[in-house]
Parts: sequence; C-alpha cells; structure tokens
Amino acid sequence: MLHNRAAACVGGSLVAVLLFAGCTSLPSGRTSTAPETGSAPAESAPPVPRDTDFNSADLEFVTTLIQRQQEAIELVKTFRDKPDVNEEVSKLAADTQSSLEAELEELRGWLEAWGRTMNSLPPTDKAQSALNALKNASGLQASRLFLDQMIELNQEAIVAAENQLDDGKYEAANTMAASLIEERTAQVTAMHDLKESL
Repeated sequence: MLHNRAAACVGGSLVAVLLFAGCTSLPSGRTSTAPETGSAPAESAPPVPRDTDFNSADLEFVTTLIQRQQEAIELVKTFRDKPDVNEEVSKLAADTQSSLEAELEELRGWLEAWGRTMNSLPPTDKAQSALNALKNASGLQASRLFLDQMIELNQEAIVAAENQLDDGKYEAANTMAASLIEERTAQVTAMHDLKESL
C-alpha cells in the first residue's frame, strides 16, 4: 500500500547530518605508549556493541521524529507558560509533553545503539514562525492556535510512521510506528473535538 510521503520529505535532509561514531583515528605512524613511570598501560574498555539491523528508512524515521518532537516540546512549553489559556487544553499539553519526552529519549537511544549521533539543528523557518505566533497569542486564541499546531505535527508524524512501516527494517521502530499511528490518529480526533468546544 502506497502512502503520501510529502509531509515526511523534511526527514530526508536530516539523515545527512548523521555521523559514524568512533570514526576518528590517530595519524599514520603514531601509536599509544605506556606511561613513563613504568606502570602497565591501562586496559582498553571493550567496544560498545552496535545494533546493525537497521536501514536508511529507519534513520529517516528516527531523525524526522526527533526534529518533530523537539519542535512540539518547544510549543508545549511555550503554551504552558501562558497564564490565561484554557484549563483543559493546558492539561492536554502537560500530558503531551511527558509522552513526547519519553519518546525522544527512546529515539536517541536507538541512534546510540546504531553508532550514530545527530547534530543539533536550528528550528526550521516554519517551526520558528509557529513558535513566534504562539508566543504572541493569548487566551482563547492561544488555545486554539496551539491545538491547530499540534494537530499538524501529529499528522506529519503519522505520515512518517506510515513510511516506516512500508520501508523500515528495525523491529522496535516498526512497533513504535504502528502504535504512533493509532495514538496520534486518536489525538488528532480529540484535539479537533476540543477545539470545536472552545
């Protein structure tokens, strides 16, 4: 089954920032030596086991989600700092932040297991514009705007998850993708309903 990959295309550029961990070496001809005190050299730590059962689709899924989770967390924090927003939306924001932070920790753990690191990226122009708009909003306007922004991010995450199930190899990522589609779809419906009630 083919899915619309348009909303997930932003993830492709993120894969390029991944670096192989531990790829630096000493210049040619140089070796480490024992300390001059005559003591035996310290034993090298064993290499960290790497999980190699993944492919480029897995990397794109993880890097796309990390970027989206970070953007969403910034929106949530900004919204929760506002004193005059809808109480029910504020509670939803608190629950969302806890969930996003847990997912983000798991995603970064996978990169570490794969022997990859991800450079810190500045927010996209779109994300920065959304954050600025939320900062300048207040009251009911801020509550509705926040819900619209979270709905959009959830929809982008759903598309990324659908692509992962099509092309991904890493079992844990596929499991997360399946759960994410179900959870985010329910959240989008709930957010639409909440917005209508405001």
